Amino acid sequence: MQTTIAAAIGSRCLCACFIGLCLTPGAAFQAHGQDPAIVPDSSVESKPADDTLSLTGTVVNSLTGEPIRGAVVTIFSTQTNFSVLSDSSGHFQLDGLTEGRAFITATKPGFGNPLRAPFQRTTVQVSRGVSPVLLKMNPTGAIVGRLTSRDDLPLENFQLRLISKQSVGGKQRWAYCPFQAATDDNGNFRIAGLPADTYYLQVAQSQETTLSQRGIPNAREQSYAEAFYPGVSDLTAATPIELTGGREVDANFSITAEPLHEVSGIVSTQENLAFPIVFSRKAGEGYDFVQNVIAQEGRFQIKLPAGSYNVTGSVGTGIQATAFGVVVSSDSPNLNIALSAAAPIRVEVQKESVSGTVQPDVPEQPGTIGLNLQLVPTSGLQQATYWWSPGPWNGLQNVEPGVYAVQVNIAPGTWYLKSLRSGGVDLLSDDLTVADGTQPQPIEITLRDDAAIVRGTVRPADAMTPATVLLVQPHGKRNLIKVGAAFQGKFEIDSVAPGDYSVLAFDAADRLEYENPDVMNPYLSRAEHVSLQPHGTANVNLSLSSTGR
Repeated sequence: MQTTIAAAIGSRCLCACFIGLCLTPGAAFQAHGQDPAIVPDSSVESKPADDTLSLTGTVVNSLTGEPIRGAVVTIFSTQTNFSVLSDSSGHFQLDGLTEGRAFITATKPGFGNPLRAPFQRTTVQVSRGVSPVLLKMNPTGAIVGRLTSRDDLPLENFQLRLISKQSVGGKQRWAYCPFQAATDDNGNFRIAGLPADTYYLQVAQSQETTLSQRGIPNAREQSYAEAFYPGVSDLTAATPIELTGGREVDANFSITAEPLHEVSGIVSTQENLAFPIVFSRKAGEGYDFVQNVIAQEGRFQIKLPAGSYNVTGSVGTGIQATAFGVVVSSDSPNLNIALSAAAPIRVEVQKESVSGTVQPDVPEQPGTIGLNLQLVPTSGLQQATYWWSPGPWNGLQNVEPGVYAVQVNIAPGTWYLKSLRSGGVDLLSDDLTVADGTQPQPIEITLRDDAAIVRGTVRPADAMTPATVLLVQPHGKRNLIKVGAAFQGKFEIDSVAPGDYSVLAFDAADRLEYENPDVMNPYLSRAEHVSLQPHGTANVNLSLSSTGR
């Protein structure tokens, strides 16, 4: 989990989940079941004039072996970049090539994984007499179904979205995918263009209310909270949907409307509220019903289903004030809610110098070390990542309850992260838990200024896409990882703590859970090993490994 997670890896992340997924051109999907349309780059429409070498091949369905017609086959290298279409027999021919290493991709709606498009490629060595290339494309599937109320009435215009495992910085977590749909007037939905994977299906909270008994005077209003297939409020109780390539899975389910209670009263804070107050109902590790209301001179009026709520507002300074566990069970005309602002989670920095001096909690001047800290959520479907860097704030403000991995990033140089703790918790090995209404111990960062450097080469070199270089050091439940990138076969990683490391290079580590020792152990037998002394430099030559082993 340690220290700098290189931008070369972070930029490949997706999810945002929640957590910021980056879609490549053509990776967008259409609601109501339309497959994604992938269009070749319009800037490379014609083949180059130099007909030196040619390359032929066939595009086939990976499951059936049938040829795929009309696939966009693109070749790119340092010398060329253009596309052709496969014919009715799946055949294609690429002319005007020069000798050397190149990459080929094939795209077509209904095939492939748009979230992994940059990494789905075939490497070829173009030369005279090169063998034909066989490109296998994985067919996509679909999740279809009907959403109804408990009395079997269709629910129209309800938004559905999917959740799948995403890899962020060497960790796997459940996060939202960019696949969604809305129900039609008969409650039907279809989410298509899905790569084979395990999914959870979520229906979003309804933004409209209905009457519990139509035609009855003074009938109580009701609404639908967020829910998961097959009709539960918590992700941990939901049923996963296993989707295989080229298949459709039925996911019919019903959800229950809840009566709304009239709640009004006074909300008070030590400072004036600057924004609406937010009522969030707890459901497992998240919230399933969220409603905003404007408080006029401290008075509010809102309609809520029964449950336990966290109530949050922001004061003029931007600091959040919260009341935890506000229970709603019936109409409540005189509810008094006192919001209090939690103190920030303090961050204390201690710097150890090789000269033997210690500077406890010395405020850092901007640019002297380039230090920042992240809290990355590891549980539930939290989306917020919290950042801290030295400045006017002495800690992390407004941190939501949850479980977080703590990452410290240091600019290249002689400093490295020696230790990271919060009270008795070693944050290099364990997560930080922020519970409702409680305050964690300060996060203590200890830096030292006798860092080492690892540099070397990776073969075969790739002039177009950098290889991922990992320095791996076991530490408790996790691996401590330093990540670098090899450009044109060369890499250098600094700010490394002295010690013993395994060193590996991968062609694509975007889905490799490299902080998990169980995942990494099978690869370590082929690793190179280095022992770093303070201020030392190690040189290592690596062979490129595939994440498929």
